Amino acid sequence: MNRYYPIFIFLAILIFGGCDPKNTTKTQDSVAVDSIQVVSDNFLLFRNLGVYSDSLIFVDTIPNAFSQKGIYLDSLQIQQLLADKIPNMACLSYSSIRLFSVKELSDSLYLGVYVYEYSDIEDIYMAIYKDTVITDVLKLPIQEHSDIKDVIDDIEYIDYFESSVIFTDNIHFTITELSATKGWNDDEECVFDTSLKKETFYSISANGQIHKEDVVKTQSCSS
Repeated sequence: MNRYYPIFIFLAILIFGGCDPKNTTKTQDSVAVDSIQVVSDNFLLFRNLGVYSDSLIFVDTIPNAFSQKGIYLDSLQIQQLLADKIPNMACLSYSSIRLFSVKELSDSLYLGVYVYEYSDIEDIYMAIYKDTVITDVLKLPIQEHSDIKDVIDDIEYIDYFESSVIFTDNIHFTITELSATKGWNDDEECVFDTSLKKETFYSISANGQIHKEDVVKTQSCSS
């Protein structure tokens, strides 16, 4: 056999198949999609119910739930994923539940974040699962809100509220709530500002229960 024959075969593979950028892209895309579907047995519950979107997987924070991202669930998915764990759930014809994101916590624990829309209100819930069984639910504070409180001596007082949820590791997270009242004059200058920052620290146990560990409050005022 010609000693150069293996080299010719190698070059032919590169020219006619191995160096095609489109083929390479398709292969990478296929692997990425497959890896999401089989990344962990934890997500089998979602996959078996027809939830495949990789955009639901996040790492350290819970993004703004009012971005309208996520997947709206049908009645069967709601029954399987949430059962009756969300209190006061209205008739589905007048409300919607959106699966916003999921996060793997351990080999047997994971969570789902749900937005419950009804009337003009949107509630946010964190649900913990252990081996595909829901074990605990925590209602999260509304992320952004502001209201005109009063107008006194040409100063408009407005109440503000902001909140965020940040995971420090897979079993610890902090909910930060910032409430403030600001006074604005006719020149749009802030002449009054008082705020209260509340940090609530939580942990998730191995059996899937959410535990409140500590609360730290910080208050400030300026005028």
